[in-house]
Amino acid sequence: HDASIAAAFGDLAAIALYNSRNLASLQNSQAETAQRNVQLAAQNAIAATISQSLDLDTILNATLDQVLAVFEVEVGSIVLIEPDGETMVTRVYRGLSEEFIQATRRIKVGEGLSGRAMAERQPVVLDVSDYPTERLAPIVVKEGLQSLTSTPLVSKGVALGTLNLGTKRPRAFQQDEVNLLAAIGQQIGVAVENIRLYEQVRERTVSLSRRLAMERALSSVSARFVQTADLDEAIQLSLAELGRLVVAGRSYVFQFRDDGRTVDNTHEWCSEGSTPQIQDLQGLDVALFPWWVERLRRDENVVIPDVAGLPPEAGAEKEILQAQQVRSLLAV
Repeated sequence: HDASIAAAFGDLAAIALYNSRNLASLQNSQAETAQRNVQLAAQNAIAATISQSLDLDTILNATLDQVLAVFEVEVGSIVLIEPDGETMVTRVYRGLSEEFIQATRRIKVGEGLSGRAMAERQPVVLDVSDYPTERLAPIVVKEGLQSLTSTPLVSKGVALGTLNLGTKRPRAFQQDEVNLLAAIGQQIGVAVENIRLYEQVRERTVSLSRRLAMERALSSVSARFVQTADLDEAIQLSLAELGRLVVAGRSYVFQFRDDGRTVDNTHEWCSEGSTPQIQDLQGLDVALFPWWVERLRRDENVVIPDVAGLPPEAGAEKEILQAQQVRSLLAV
């Protein structure tokens, strides 16, 4: 009889243990499913954000805001690699002081947290006490950062930058969070590469269009001088065509007099809103702008991208051009 009772209790205990294990397994499965749903929702949200624009800064700003919201952290930045393959530059950031950004905006691959993640091409998680670069550690400490993580932005096996998160209180980034960050890093990496490819294609298209426009203008100007008997009209029409082509405010022709010491503005075209200057540019003594004239007499083109940046020896030319509100100039 006692044996029967014991056996019955044993069966009940076995059933209870079995049910307990099943319940634990079910609860774990439900927790994993819930976590997976959270991760998928985060990735879908990032994907939706990335698809909204082809402007790189717009995408980076919106994506960073989305990531900060998902992980509930207050500090973050996105750093991209420069064309030299060695320098990393902070493009967007949140929760960081201007002093911190100025001190860390440009770093080398392998330097600091993001430089280490970039070099290793894998996420890095650490506390501020373990910060890897002695030069930057005091800056990070002064900022009040406690826990940090950096994730490389990878596309086709190439790291294009890093996504960095930080907190001003101790926090343990869990492995599932690190895995999610790695997935998001790949999403951002692909977006960065696609946008850069788009920008390259657009620049090439614009460059080709501009080249074709210049070739058409050159052909038009050449034909005009061959076909017309009115030289002044041909010059005036050509100045207008070339001025519009390069979006200039003014284009004009100066002619040296026979003595070689005096020049006159003989023809001028002005865009809408530009004030004609031709009446004030007659009988000019070339001694007023020796820096300019010396180069023209050597058959050199005078290219001035920024009048304000002219050297001291071109002070006279600078004064004359600024009086005409000229900011850049090309003379041939």
